[in-house]
Amino acid sequence: MSLLIAVIEHELQALHIAADNRATNLDGSHCGDTATKAFQIRPGIFFGISGLTDECMRLKEALDANKDLKASELITLATDFEIDNMECNGEIHGASFMLAGIHEDGEPFIWSRSTYPEDHTEDSNIKVDGFLGVDPGSLVKGCGAFKVSAPNCKTAEFVQSNFIERYKTASGNYGQAIALSIAHASEIDHTISPTMDLFSINLNTGQIYLGNYNIARSA
Repeated sequence: MSLLIAVIEHELQALHIAADNRATNLDGSHCGDTATKAFQIRPGIFFGISGLTDECMRLKEALDANKDLKASELITLATDFEIDNMECNGEIHGASFMLAGIHEDGEPFIWSRSTYPEDHTEDSNIKVDGFLGVDPGSLVKGCGAFKVSAPNCKTAEFVQSNFIERYKTASGNYGQAIALSIAHASEIDHTISPTMDLFSINLNTGQIYLGNYNIARSA
């Protein structure tokens, strides 16, 4: 399973997308904390996955093969891509994924899709210290966009409702706030690892940073 978080930061003009590193079996058993679930499709376009890994990686291969398409066309490809959900012990397992980056119109964006029977993605209008909000939806654009996705709805809701507190604890550092959010979520959901991969892009310069975090829980 996994936890995905994406944020478009207003003050520093940056976009962040992160995923934890835990791999689990369909029955929820833990099989390692070394899985990579956040990827760069091309400079300025990023992809995060959660849920059925094989299905998500089929989509990643399709995105890689068509990486030179416009962002809107990549979104259409991912929207129309057929995902086969699976049943295990009476429970339906699906996939959640995000595309984030720079749209061809120059605006930063976050797009998400889930094939679970229920919507496991939370959008948010964060408004703190000049962080501007936008209307939630499957595609959100502009400064202030925020998405969190997890196979467990309660986990997604927990992260969303506590994100501003994590932001304050991190003294306004959104990368640290995301890392803290994933660390806290790992304490209530055993399918999530406290380690994570995070891509950040400076929207002014295009400079890209990839970091791996293993952060202890903070108050």
